[in-house]
Formats: sequence, structure tokens, C-alpha cells
Amino acid sequence: MSPVSKPGIKVVAVLHDLIFETKIRSTVAAFEGTTGVARSADEFRKIVEESAPSIVVVDLNHLASKPEDLAELVRAVPADSKVVAYCSHVDHALMKWAKEAGIGLVMPRSRFSLDWAAILEGVTRSMAEQQR
Repeated sequence: MSPVSKPGIKVVAVLHDLIFETKIRSTVAAFEGTTGVARSADEFRKIVEESAPSIVVVDLNHLASKPEDLAELVRAVPADSKVVAYCSHVDHALMKWAKEAGIGLVMPRSRFSLDWAAILEGVTRSMAEQQR
């Protein structure tokens, strides 16, 4: 899958897994975008205050023990940012909670891993069309 015209995508990821951080960063780099990483809802809020992201990626398992942080994070996401969240495929309650909290796209970690480039391409294409 080759990247489409790249209008400067910015991704902010809230996670702790270095392997997924590398996967996210390298895919965003292929789209000539930038990636910020936050380890907490507080760090996320500070990054978002500086510059609104095109996409927010959330590792739900990273924040699962702190539902108040997840709720704060959801409130801090700019309205025009797409939110993608993932967690363990067996954590159905957490996926349901995230959907009810307003996260638009919630999926198992394995699906995120497979679909990440396609998600980025879709958002990039949508941004390019909006700029026309």
C-alpha cells in the first residue's frame, strides 16, 4: 500500500509498549507525518495543547487501571481528531467501555497491528480531500 498525498499528518499515541511505539512511528514516518508519545493523560493533554493531532492512538490496557485518566483523555481530544484505541482481544468489557466513552474506533491489538497503515492512509486521504 503506497502513501497518498501527504498533508502533514500528526499522530499522538498514548502507550507504554516500545514495540508498538516503533510500529506507529515508522508507519507515520512513511506518510511523512510526526508522532508524539504520551505515557499518561497529563502528558497527552500537554502535547495536544501545543498542536492538535490528526489521529490519537490509545493503548487501552495501558490506561485500564486508571479509568479516570482514560475519561480525561477522551475529554481532551480535539473534536476533529480521529481516535483509534486498541487492547487485548479478550478484554471485551474495556472495549465496550471505550466505545461508550466516545472513542470512535476500538479494536483488538492484533487488528490494530494489521490495519494501522490502512487507517493512516484513510485519514491522510480524507485530509487531502478537505484541503482541495
